[in-house]
Amino acid sequence: MNKFNVYFHKDFDGICSAALFSELVSNYNLVETKEFNYIPVDYHLKDKWLTQPLLQPNAVLDFLFHQDAEWWYDHHVSTFLTPEIKKKYKKNNVRQFWNTEFQSCPSLIKTHFLKHWTLFSGTLERFDEWITWSNKIDSALYDSPSEIIELKHPCLQIYASLGKDSSDPYLTFLINSIRKLSPSELANTNEVQEKYKIVRSEQNKIIEDLKGEFKFENGVVFLDQAKFNYPYQRYLSYYFYPEAQYTVGIFKKNTRTFSISLGKNPWKEFQHKNLGKLSEKYGGGGRPTVGGILCDDYSQSVDIAQKIIKYLSRK
Repeated sequence: MNKFNVYFHKDFDGICSAALFSELVSNYNLVETKEFNYIPVDYHLKDKWLTQPLLQPNAVLDFLFHQDAEWWYDHHVSTFLTPEIKKKYKKNNVRQFWNTEFQSCPSLIKTHFLKHWTLFSGTLERFDEWITWSNKIDSALYDSPSEIIELKHPCLQIYASLGKDSSDPYLTFLINSIRKLSPSELANTNEVQEKYKIVRSEQNKIIEDLKGEFKFENGVVFLDQAKFNYPYQRYLSYYFYPEAQYTVGIFKKNTRTFSISLGKNPWKEFQHKNLGKLSEKYGGGGRPTVGGILCDDYSQSVDIAQKIIKYLSRK
């Protein structure tokens, strides 16, 4: 039997989803193999996603719906790329589940598996801390901006390490480790610590370099950090401007791609715009409080960011 192919969104939420799913279907023989091929995916694949055949057998986790998905779990509002493809999602298929009310995909997977296969309850308890922090990280539920900037919790250190290494081997290492280790055990491994220590050593320099790059007006902070090679500092805006409602940022995704990030201030309650839907308008995606858009051209990213800022600044 060939390996089982797990397509997962290449962020903390997606990694934890891949680990939890693999552990469940493997331990309880829901798939015919215990060997997995982990395939990270991101939104640069959006335009060709539905025309790209998926390796079989498979699961797609925390990512866009695909007609070839055997197992599929997601919580994003922008998961269906066309009205026609949405019709292919069958709510009565126990191997697929979509619900935008969940804060993270692991929490969705947990709820779904407990509903349909009650024998999983004991196994799932071991993942509770991973699921709690998937919720926190993916939905920006931090207690304060300093929590994410100081990175004291093991899950935040693992999350920070992704800014230094998001290669396929490292992501696979994290997934396999999450299946066996607690957050503190994994955070203390040499593989994570060597990357996390670099992040910590750079933190003060990042703050010093970026503090003059913020532009705040009409409740929106704009951060253009495209000229810096730092991981995107999505929460630093609220560290400096706690009264801000939104942050719009630009950063380099890789050598050829720029990313526009949209975020609602998670420490401020107000009637906010749907940032996932707003991002869809420009070819991106996301959820009500966060969004992302990829651009091949820097000037295009600036133009789109300015249009979004103008829209978000309206009273």
